[in-house]
Amino acid sequence: GKPLPSAGNWLYDETGSRNISYLEFSPDSKYIATRNGGSGRNLELWNVQSGSLVFETPEALTATTWAAFSNDGVRLAADYGLGDEYMVVVYEIPSGKELIQLNLPSLGVQDGSRFAFSPDGSLVAFMDMDGTLLVLNGNDYSQVYSLETGFMADQLTFSKDGQTLILDGKFKQETRNMSDGSLIRVIDVSEAR
Repeated sequence: GKPLPSAGNWLYDETGSRNISYLEFSPDSKYIATRNGGSGRNLELWNVQSGSLVFETPEALTATTWAAFSNDGVRLAADYGLGDEYMVVVYEIPSGKELIQLNLPSLGVQDGSRFAFSPDGSLVAFMDMDGTLLVLNGNDYSQVYSLETGFMADQLTFSKDGQTLILDGKFKQETRNMSDGSLIRVIDVSEAR
């Protein structure tokens, strides 16, 4: 298989023929997800210990801008933009089996920080460019609820117990109850940053 890029040289693989433009470690540090920033732009999953390629996505799925691991490290989600279409694909680790393809043309997520698995994996949260929070069931990916928040968060973070979600934006931070999306607290952070 393909060799894992040398330590300290994540921008290029061993042949120097393409750059690695994205890197994400799994929570247990067993795997690294990379995005080939060259002409292929496919997502690759590497075994850290052996340095071997575990799987890579088809090159037909292009423009991966982020990847996010579930907390238990058994799922990997990645985004793909295809013109005006947008989708998130969730893969099983280590098989690379596609679990679900979510076609989300209105979502427009730009990076993985606007995507989060709950700690137990039972919920998946997305934030779109228009400030809509979409919460899905983490088992069958059915919609639990969709909520217009009125602002775009730069990062989504679940509490350790998965009961609340922090939406962290440039000017404010919201804490929401995950059972129904209700607002718990708003903090103005514009002056603190």
